[in-house]
Amino acid sequence: IGKMAASIAHEFGNPLLGIRFALRDVQQREGLDPEDKKLLYLAEEECDRMRKLIRGLQQFNRPTNQKKTTFDLHRLLDDICALNHNLLTKYTVTLNRQFAGTPALLTAVEDQIRQVCINLLLNATDAMAAKGGLLRLRTEVRAAEIVFSFGDNGPGIREEDLERIFEPFFTTKSAAEGTGLGLPVSYGIVKAHGGSIQVHSAPGDTVFTVVLPKGEVAS
Repeated sequence: IGKMAASIAHEFGNPLLGIRFALRDVQQREGLDPEDKKLLYLAEEECDRMRKLIRGLQQFNRPTNQKKTTFDLHRLLDDICALNHNLLTKYTVTLNRQFAGTPALLTAVEDQIRQVCINLLLNATDAMAAKGGLLRLRTEVRAAEIVFSFGDNGPGIREEDLERIFEPFFTTKSAAEGTGLGLPVSYGIVKAHGGSIQVHSAPGDTVFTVVLPKGEVAS
């Protein structure tokens, strides 16, 4: 299914790029009516939204294509938190980090693990966007595994939605806010690395927990 989705996405991507370039070209022509220019701009935005969907579909076939390296998960998480500091501030989200006392050395495809962490951080932040809250980031280093979790004190996920959150295109957000691909892509990446991702949710306490094998140290 992943290969088929990626193949279809690729076939749609090329003509969509041509349409976007054509829209941009017409927008830049002199004497264009302002209302027509606005419509063209909106159409270009829709093209960009479709490109995001296509990139998400392509991720289903990429979990094992890149080279694995050994890196410290703590450093990666710190970088992600720093890059999203303004977002957390905007939504009045306080970050609480409880990292293991030893380096969390992980052998994996770093960019893909970064994507999983970003998706989980954004989901937790979105859940608290209305009232603010506390984002809890935890790590644990075991003998052969590394565990990390993102927890929030938002309203929680409805019980009837919990069974579907890893389904492609299922989302509780509006179409403008989410595509429903972040969690399915994250699930595929974690599974391809031999790990697991679980979720516990109740009002005021939602936690996504990822367990990954440490893997052999890359040379």
